Amino acid sequence: MGAINGAEAILEILQLHGTEFIFCSPIAVWAPLWEALAQRHEGGVDTPRYLNCRHELLAVGLASGYYKATGRPQVVLLATGLGVLNGSMGLQTAMKERTPLTVLAPDTHTYGDVPALDPGPEWPSLLVDLPGPVRHGEAVVKWAGAALRTHNLYGRPIEPTPDYAALVAAYNGYGERVGVEAEIGPAIERALRAVAGGQFALLDVLVEP
Repeated sequence: MGAINGAEAILEILQLHGTEFIFCSPIAVWAPLWEALAQRHEGGVDTPRYLNCRHELLAVGLASGYYKATGRPQVVLLATGLGVLNGSMGLQTAMKERTPLTVLAPDTHTYGDVPALDPGPEWPSLLVDLPGPVRHGEAVVKWAGAALRTHNLYGRPIEPTPDYAALVAAYNGYGERVGVEAEIGPAIERALRAVAGGQFALLDVLVEP
């Protein structure tokens, strides 16, 4: 399999974890993901399915209701800043009701500083709230974090390496550290069983630098 872009990688991960539906009130920045969904559909892959919603609060409510009806958590895409704020009441309700959701919101950490990644004048003037979607969402969700690009990361590893598996277990999730290649497959199966049982799961896979 050749190199894939970020949108394709997101869909592969969601499918691996059994995501059936993506609920979204659309925004232009998600266009690469729609294109990847269309390509998968043309190739005969129909999961996850995309459901277009008229408002972010509706998207969160539908995903929450789907979990209540089926016991299977799904994914919500929210727009940068404003979209997270629009969906915040639904996210707060989901947290109070202990309804598991995965929420993805786009952001930029370059603001035009990297010419090759410049999103154009529309982004800084209309779409960016400087605190970012993580800061907007962290008050109404159980956990919020940013997946940064490599040029945003520090040039040195964090020492000591955090025990992510133990951290997840402290929040009543399923965490496992895997250091042997042969154990990755069985570990994924154990994690998926935990997810099927209503937990969230994290596998900390140790790799050679």
